[in-house]
Amino acid sequence: MLAGLAALLLGSTLHAATLTRTSSFTYDPNTGLLLTETIEPDDATLKLTTTYAYDAFGNKISATVSGSGIVTRTTSTTYDAQGRFPVIATNALNHSETRVFDARFGVVTQVTGPNGLVSSFTFDNWGRLTNERGPDGVSNSIWRATCPSACPTHTAYYIAFTKPGRPTTVAYFDKFNRKLRTQTVGFSGTNVLNDTVYDNLGQVNKVSRPYYEGDTIYWTTYTYDPLNRVLTDTAPSGGMTTYTYNGYTTTVTDALNHTRTSVKNSQGQLKSVTDANNKTISYAYDAFGNLLTTTDAATSVTILTYDLRGRKTGMKDPDMGVWSYSYNVLGELITQTDAKQQITSYSYDLLGRMLTRTEPDLVTTWGYDTATKGVGKLARTATDNGQMRYFYYDSLGRLTTTSTSTGIIAAPVLNVITGYDSVGRVDTQTDPDGNQVQNVYNDNGYLSQVRNASTLRVYWTAGRLSEGGQVASGIFGNGVVENRTIDNMGRTAAVNVGNGAVALGYTYDAMGNLTKRTDTTQNLTESYGYDALNRLTSVASSNPNQVAKLYFYDELGNITSKSDTGSYSYAALRIDGTNRPHAVSSVTGSWNTSFSYDPNGNMLSGGDRTYVYTSYNLPSSITRTVPNTGTTTILYGADHERAKVTEPNGTVTITLNPRLDSGAHYEQRTHPNGVVEKINYLYAGNRPVGIYSINANGVNGANTLRYLHVDAQGSIVALTNEGGATVERLSYDAWGKRRNPNGTDDTTNNLQAVNTDHGYTGHEHFDAAGLIHMNGRVYDPRLGRFIEADPYIQAPGNLQSFNRYTYVRNNPFFYTDPSGYLSLSDIDPSKSVKNFVSNLSNQAMNELGANKYVGGLLQMGFLSSPIFGPVYGWSTGDWNSVGRAVATSGVMAASIYAGNLASAAYSQPILYSAQGLAYSGTTLSAAEYVGVNALISFGTSYGAAIANGASSEEAFRGGILAAKRSVLFSLVDIAAINMRADTVTDTLRNPMGNNNGKVSAGYRGDGFGTGGCRWPCSWSPFGGVQGENPGNLMGIEYQPGGIGDFIIEANGGPHDFLSSWQYDALGNTREFFRSGFGSALGWAGSVAMLPLSIPVSALSVAAPYNSVLYSNRYLDY
Repeated sequence: MLAGLAALLLGSTLHAATLTRTSSFTYDPNTGLLLTETIEPDDATLKLTTTYAYDAFGNKISATVSGSGIVTRTTSTTYDAQGRFPVIATNALNHSETRVFDARFGVVTQVTGPNGLVSSFTFDNWGRLTNERGPDGVSNSIWRATCPSACPTHTAYYIAFTKPGRPTTVAYFDKFNRKLRTQTVGFSGTNVLNDTVYDNLGQVNKVSRPYYEGDTIYWTTYTYDPLNRVLTDTAPSGGMTTYTYNGYTTTVTDALNHTRTSVKNSQGQLKSVTDANNKTISYAYDAFGNLLTTTDAATSVTILTYDLRGRKTGMKDPDMGVWSYSYNVLGELITQTDAKQQITSYSYDLLGRMLTRTEPDLVTTWGYDTATKGVGKLARTATDNGQMRYFYYDSLGRLTTTSTSTGIIAAPVLNVITGYDSVGRVDTQTDPDGNQVQNVYNDNGYLSQVRNASTLRVYWTAGRLSEGGQVASGIFGNGVVENRTIDNMGRTAAVNVGNGAVALGYTYDAMGNLTKRTDTTQNLTESYGYDALNRLTSVASSNPNQVAKLYFYDELGNITSKSDTGSYSYAALRIDGTNRPHAVSSVTGSWNTSFSYDPNGNMLSGGDRTYVYTSYNLPSSITRTVPNTGTTTILYGADHERAKVTEPNGTVTITLNPRLDSGAHYEQRTHPNGVVEKINYLYAGNRPVGIYSINANGVNGANTLRYLHVDAQGSIVALTNEGGATVERLSYDAWGKRRNPNGTDDTTNNLQAVNTDHGYTGHEHFDAAGLIHMNGRVYDPRLGRFIEADPYIQAPGNLQSFNRYTYVRNNPFFYTDPSGYLSLSDIDPSKSVKNFVSNLSNQAMNELGANKYVGGLLQMGFLSSPIFGPVYGWSTGDWNSVGRAVATSGVMAASIYAGNLASAAYSQPILYSAQGLAYSGTTLSAAEYVGVNALISFGTSYGAAIANGASSEEAFRGGILAAKRSVLFSLVDIAAINMRADTVTDTLRNPMGNNNGKVSAGYRGDGFGTGGCRWPCSWSPFGGVQGENPGNLMGIEYQPGGIGDFIIEANGGPHDFLSSWQYDALGNTREFFRSGFGSALGWAGSVAMLPLSIPVSALSVAAPYNSVLYSNRYLDY
């Protein structure tokens, strides 16, 4: 169809401007094979040429990418002697991966990576994965079987996933291949279940929250309109969200009757969104669908520009100013120029991995591949401010040691060492001081205890996990017991820590907003109010010494009044003379101050503080004049993480992994008296449970152990000592500002903690400056806003997200901000242990899907991305994808993604995502089935072609052919299934059930046996007698679910349908055909139908595997 294609022009005139993209192609005059593919051949700044070479079979064996300003790079593929399978793939750095294939199915059975590590895969006789064995010898096993009587109602079969040291997971499916239940062994051995129920149209009717077997089930239910669009969803709490549709307009009404209306254009792009306050944000796009402008309710406009390849070249933002970007022909970012005219430049290796980042005040380098068993992995990082970091791997390629050298403290090298157990779980973690903490797991694969590996002293023991995996109870090393109550929405309803350390209760509204919090230890109750945008508007306290607080906002999310602070104004001028709509310029009230900003949107002064910034928009120094004068200086590392902090009193702190939720936070603090304090945080999973300090607070020999107790947001609210006594209580107001434990404000603005710098939502307080460093940015809890503009717009459909300074959309009880950039609504810290030990649902599926040979085709859309392609290639060893991923058309990537998405949504799980779907006649209409399967076949054939070195044009041709073949397979499959349905219906008509007794797996899990002669008749060589057991094929008995059963049942539907003239109204053999001449005629007619039924049944069997069968011969056109 496209054999003569020499040039391809992709143009669009949907919008005002006409844009055209050009690609050109050359071909071998003898073979017709593609020789070169050039993107934008007429523009030297964009021109990218890929040159191909082939073997004698026509397989592509190399692809060479070249262009202006880049080093030419080649990836190569070696095929087996028959030219069938790509057995060696070599990337541009000559790293190779060797593969062994099963010729029956074209699947990979063994992979030897560039580090010499071997993984193997086992498949059954149907080409289904049954075992995956990693380099560590640990196996993932997959079992498939028809269901016993104990299975959920309507179950046809189940798939079980087992891996040593992990909980066993079982997924149950009905005869239409829809998942009905996921079952995972829970912490205590009781199964945790997730159920899905479908309506008679195949739509999801309700989905359960995770629940322990035998416990109450809490459902989220859905209703639909005639076009299968969701009309309502009702949460277990009773809160209902409704949806109304009117052409391109959709209105969503939440459980509190607040509405949000979105309008899309004819291309499905978001045109405008109107919030519950009737304020609108609108969007405009270019001809290729790139976002050009956003205009908010105050008519502030953000403008974006792009080059012809769709890469962002410029941004003009009301808060951050004017930025520009440049790229090489591969699409790699080369320079970034900010509003302060600071230029950052980048360089990359042949695999697209960053080698250098040169900023005006920090040069960072990265090195790869040189560590033992570290090909394809990071080996070192270095900065020109003195930080060096090396990474070491064990014989299985797992990271074992991270060695950080600072050169500024007594012990210049800080090593963090990780050890693994025999099944690959983290066993020990050793801090730089040699203290080794060990994880202990229970028989079900869950983390059950954390202890000192040498002394066996226990630091924490798990008591009970909730259905959702949150820690519901635990015992700290000092004997203090923690209990958490989890409500039917998975939210924390109460936190109680023994010895009177913590006693908190929580009440929520239908939207999940916190409306009341009680602290029994302080006899304190606080109530909270919210507006239509779920922004906090009021706080009322039961403490008579604490006045109520009120908060007001404008339409952009700016705080206009904070009763405990004052009135906020937003009139600051930028250097270019335009207004900065979201940056507070002054506060007047109990706090009277004004603020100034640099062109990047960073606060320079205000609130009795001045700031100096790095080129990457983090403060390098903070000077405070009230209540105490002093400067805090900060040095950052390769990842722009805090590496060194010098406090006003001269204390110097070196930090490893500054995020408290990293699971490996460590500090060395040199006090003014010269004593070095070493602070090691103890973890259960990623949750900090204790602090072990050597030379605590700068006192030689004062070693202390403190246990950390956190509230529902992860804020540290109490510390207990080794004896279980509470040594410190910490409290925060609604915005995270430190306050007195009884709930009254800190009027001095100088309150500090004693035992830890970490506090509100786990972040580090800079108490000397009155700020909280949230890693990505710095937050002012008194102001209730960040002091730098957020470089990310988290939710482009939400007007409030365009305010780059607001803290968690002004709802500090619903969200947290763990990175300083993006807020999260899942704020329960007890889930961190669950995330570490085992996800309760689909863990095994996710592990299998992550393997590129099992679920790799699902990720082909990422391989086509200039951002994800190089990363995916070097991190997984899929070297063949590297270097040409950036040249792939976005249209093709979308097709691949759509194909795999459809497959994942509709096909039988765990078979290849490229496998297509098995027609059921209920889940999809016939037309939908044919169309979706064709799309899947196109996408997977195209993806396989690209992965094996084909050009996009060749892959497209192969995809079209695969889609055509898929249509044939699908139509025959539909006929076969409908024939079987009629056969089963006919058989069931006999009121005595004479034909219904055969035990069989049926066809595609329907569990009905059609094999054999129908009553009343003699024995048949093709199944025996339909209503009797066992089945029989040519004199050989077969068992239900065996190969004989499968052959007979696959053919039984079409054959009996074609032979239906032999059956009466009750589905029994007609009297004429029961003896004599009639019987002989019947047998002859039955045999005569075999040449007709067998091809139909064979194509039906192959239909779900169609895309796999043809993806391996994508050039067979």
